Amino acid sequence: MASIVSGKALSISELVILEARQLVDMAEYADRFEDCRPPEIVSCSMLVWWVYTESGVKMPAVSSQLLHDLLYWGHFVSPDRMERATLLFTAGRRRECEDKYRASLGVGHVGIVTGDGSVIHASCARNRVIEEPVEEFISGINYFRACYSVL
Repeated sequence: MASIVSGKALSISELVILEARQLVDMAEYADRFEDCRPPEIVSCSMLVWWVYTESGVKMPAVSSQLLHDLLYWGHFVSPDRMERATLLFTAGRRRECEDKYRASLGVGHVGIVTGDGSVIHASCARNRVIEEPVEEFISGINYFRACYSVL
């Protein structure tokens, strides 16, 4: 599936990044799944779900376990092979999602790799969707955990 923007056909990965960038500095952060009202208010996993759905990609059903479900949605990619629209998982604040096969050390946050050296994600610290360099995304409490390609 491709869309036409300004006379140019876009791949799904390009469309995903275009959709995600539309929410940067526009959508607010929701700490709890129950508070999400996409596209205006999103958690990190709801941001991923919304962006991919709006890009025409069939997603797992929405549930309070969405972060866990996203772990199983794609296939593992080595960090040095991350491409546009790869999901990048980190420890996050809570490390709420543990899975012995996909996240044995626990994950609590997810972002979308842009392919331009940055990640788009719903930031708790900034209370909104932001785009920041990959290095900043995986620093501090956001220790790198895994990345999965879904396209």
